[in-house]
Amino acid sequence: MLSLTVISPQLTLFQWPSFSTIQSPSLHYSTSKIESKLRNAKNQPQFSYAVFEDISPPSVSRSVGSDELAALLQSCTNGRQVRIVHAIVLKCLKNRVTYVENNLISLYMRFGKLAEARMVFDKMAERNVVSWTAMINGCLKLGFDDEALRLFRDLISSGVQVNAKMSVCVMNLCNRRADFELGRQIHGCILKANLRNLIVDSAVVYFYTQCGELSKAFGAFHGMAEKDVVCWTAMITACSQQGYGEEAFSVFSRMLSDGFWPNEFAVCSVLKTCGEQKALRSGTSLVDMYAKCGEILDAKIVFDGMSSRNTVTWTSILAGYSRKGLGEDAISLFKVMKRWNIIANNLTIYDIASKVLQQMPLRDVVSWTAMISGSASLGHEFEALDFLKEMMEEGVEPNSFTYSSALKACANLGAVTKGKLIHSFANKTPAFSNVFVGSALIHMYAKCGFVSESFRVFDSMPERNLVSWKTMIMGYARNGLCQEALQLLYRMEAEGFEVDDYILATVLGACGDIELDEDPSSEILLVT
Repeated sequence: MLSLTVISPQLTLFQWPSFSTIQSPSLHYSTSKIESKLRNAKNQPQFSYAVFEDISPPSVSRSVGSDELAALLQSCTNGRQVRIVHAIVLKCLKNRVTYVENNLISLYMRFGKLAEARMVFDKMAERNVVSWTAMINGCLKLGFDDEALRLFRDLISSGVQVNAKMSVCVMNLCNRRADFELGRQIHGCILKANLRNLIVDSAVVYFYTQCGELSKAFGAFHGMAEKDVVCWTAMITACSQQGYGEEAFSVFSRMLSDGFWPNEFAVCSVLKTCGEQKALRSGTSLVDMYAKCGEILDAKIVFDGMSSRNTVTWTSILAGYSRKGLGEDAISLFKVMKRWNIIANNLTIYDIASKVLQQMPLRDVVSWTAMISGSASLGHEFEALDFLKEMMEEGVEPNSFTYSSALKACANLGAVTKGKLIHSFANKTPAFSNVFVGSALIHMYAKCGFVSESFRVFDSMPERNLVSWKTMIMGYARNGLCQEALQLLYRMEAEGFEVDDYILATVLGACGDIELDEDPSSEILLVT
C-alpha cells in the first residue's frame, strides 16, 4: 500500500506555471495561411468555423499536421472550442501524438471539463510525466483531492519518473490533505532524486509549516540554495501563528539583512507577534526604510497597519511623500495629523509639509488652507500667518476656513494687529458673513483683551449659532466681565438657544459668587 503524501496549501503560495501551456515542438508559421487565420480567430468574440475552412478530413482535402492542431488549440478560449479541435484531432490524426493529447487534457482541465480530460487521458497510447502532471494538477485545482491521490498512486505503479513539477504538485496535495507522512516521504524522494530548485524547496518549507513541524521547516529552509520573499514569508507567518514571536522577528530581521523586501503578509505577521513597544519600533523602522528607498506604497501599507504611531512614524511617511513629489497625499496626511492633534517635535513635520507645499506645481486654496490650519493646530502660528501672506501674494483668495484658521493663530499669539488686518481683508469678501469666521473674530478679539470689538462683531453678525454665543459669553467671563456674561446667557436662552451645563459651569467658575439676575425686565437683557 502506497504511503506517500503531498501538500497543497489553502493559500496557493507555490504554484508552478500553468500546465495548460501548450506542449509542442517549435512551430514556424510566419507566412502560413493557418497562422493568419488563428490571429483573426483570437479577435473574434466567438469561435468561428471559418478557422477550419481549409481543414477537412484527409479523404476530402489534405491531412493536417499535429503542429497545426497544437497551434489551433492555443486559440481556444472555452470548452466548446476545445471540443471542436478535439473532433478534428480524431478525424485528422492517423496516429496519436502524446503532446497534442497532453494539450487537450490541460485545456479541458483549464475550463473545468474533468470528464473530457479523463477520457483523453484514459485513451492515450503513451503517457509521459506531463500527462500525469496535467491530470493531477487539474484535479487539485478543481477540488478532487482523492482523485488526484489515486492518480499519483497509479503514476508510481506505472514506473514514470517524477520530475520537479510533479513534486510541487504532489506536495501541494499532501498539504491540502494534511498528510504529513506522505509529504515526508515525497520530501525524501526529492532529496534522493536531486529534484530541488527554488519552487520545490519553497513547497517543502510551506508543507512543514502548515503541518506545524517548525523544526523541519527551518531545516528545509536553511538548506535552500536560494530563497525568495515567498519562503521568507512562509517562515515568518508560521513562527507568528505558532506563538514564536522572537523567532518571527529574528527571521524578519535576517530577511531585511539579506536584501529582501517584505510584503504586507510578512509585515503584518511580525507586527502581530511583537509587543506594543517593539511593534511600534519595528513598524516605524519599516516605514522609514520603505520611504527612504522610494517604495511609498509599501511604506503606506505598513503605516496603515500600525496600531500606534509616534512622531517619527509620521515624519517618515511625510518625508517619503515629499521625496516622491506626492504633494496632495502629503497635504491629506497633514490634515489627518491636525484632526488627530498629532504634535510635531522640533518643527520636523512642519518643515517636511512646508517643503511639500513649495514643490507643488499647482497650489490651490485647499492646499494652502490645509497648511495654514495644520500649522496653527500644531503650534506653528507664525508659520501659519506667513503661509497666509504668501498665499495672498500669489493671488489665491482665502476662503472662510482659511480666515478662521489664521484668526486662531492670531488669537494664540495675541497678535491683535495682524488679526485686525485679517479682519479688514475678510470684510471685503463673502467669507465675512460666514458664522465661523465671525466666531473666530470674536474669539481673537476677546483673547487679546479687546472685548468691545468682540461684541461689535457679535452684534453685527447676520446669523449666530451656538458656537458664536458660547464664544462671546466665554470672552466676557474670561475678561472678568461677569455681569455681561450672565446677561448674555439670559439673552441666549431667550432667543431659543439651550444653555448647557458646560458653559454655565465655566461662567460660574470664572465669575465666582456673583448673583444671577433673572429679571426678564433687565435693561441689558432686552438689548438687541
